Amino acid sequence: MLKTDGNMKEKVSLITSMVIFGTIGIFVNYIGLPSGVIASCRGITGAVVILAVMLITGRKIDFKAVKKKLPVLLASGAAIGFNWILLFEAYRFTGIPVATVCYYTAPIIVVIVSSFIFKERLKAKHIICVFVALIGVALVSGVFQSDSSKITGVLCSLGAAALYASV
Repeated sequence: MLKTDGNMKEKVSLITSMVIFGTIGIFVNYIGLPSGVIASCRGITGAVVILAVMLITGRKIDFKAVKKKLPVLLASGAAIGFNWILLFEAYRFTGIPVATVCYYTAPIIVVIVSSFIFKERLKAKHIICVFVALIGVALVSGVFQSDSSKITGVLCSLGAAALYASV
């Protein structure tokens, strides 16, 4: 019999969310709708599921807290929505692997921007890692090729990464 610890539920949740996130590109490529429509449907579906879970579990929306944080909530919601649109467009222009690699520059963006916003001092090893990662992304992405659609896809995925990092 398989021995499980108390974190099994969390592990299953993490694996499930990663499978869902990791396969979204495959579905987007086979759906013949514009990226904005797909992103809107994704947002609406997510909102409906969250509201259903809240109803089932008896949780209430704290409208006072929502009102207090409304500008931040609207800005982050818009950033996520446009992030999805740009990412889905990147899949179409450059393919899932390249778009995904470029999209995962979001942590690099966070490291760079945090040094300015939070006045965090970047150590030499951080700068070297950022530099090597950016060179790797540039080499893998194919931006040095003359294919303008591939460059458009790379720019879309980097834009999506910047929006994701902003959230």
